[in-house]
Amino acid sequence: MASYVVGNSRALLELSIDDVFRLDREPWVFACNHFLAHWKIVGFRPSVWLWGDNQHAKCVEWAAEQFRAWVVDPALQARTTRLFAAVEEYPRELELAVQHYAVPVRLLRRGQPWQREQTPASRLEEPIYHHGSTLTDLVNMAWILNPGEEIRVIGNEYDGPFGHFYDPGAVNYADERAGEFWGAVQAAMWTGLGDLRHLHGLPILDCNPSHGRQPPGDVPRAPLFG
Repeated sequence: MASYVVGNSRALLELSIDDVFRLDREPWVFACNHFLAHWKIVGFRPSVWLWGDNQHAKCVEWAAEQFRAWVVDPALQARTTRLFAAVEEYPRELELAVQHYAVPVRLLRRGQPWQREQTPASRLEEPIYHHGSTLTDLVNMAWILNPGEEIRVIGNEYDGPFGHFYDPGAVNYADERAGEFWGAVQAAMWTGLGDLRHLHGLPILDCNPSHGRQPPGDVPRAPLFG
């Protein structure tokens, strides 16, 4: 059975009812970051979730919000049974948040976001591949937890009016700083996905409905459910 790696873009709002129904039941659906607190907007729960960003103190607060969302939601607890968080600059604070909410979160290490020369981990005890975006982490985790199966990615379209499904605003590319940052994140993410497929053999498929322009990495396109 394929793994479905889900980003947080507004493309998720375009999923059909049938797609949502199936994603809520497929055994290997991976999501990250702010997804847990907002899953009802898109209507499906992941089976695996990762909090990826921990580079400043505010990130720990945001992670704690996701822990709290899981604790108070029996539907999430029933479905999202594998929870992870990346340990970076604030490991002790993250550990305290995990202990406070008593969530079964496993802590992981990951690579440097702008370092292209990385090797995907073969087990969770190794640094997880991380290039540009937490979505690349999820792809590596899918390869570990559901080995040998296709990895279908969606919710990370390239270029165009990028935005998160839980936030009605889109990135304003006319804002030079915002456009430069998110453009670099997207380019690094797709370059990393291409490297994971072509250099390391991970069977990644791009299942986004459309892109503003062709992303780097040359990842083959496919329907979400093939």
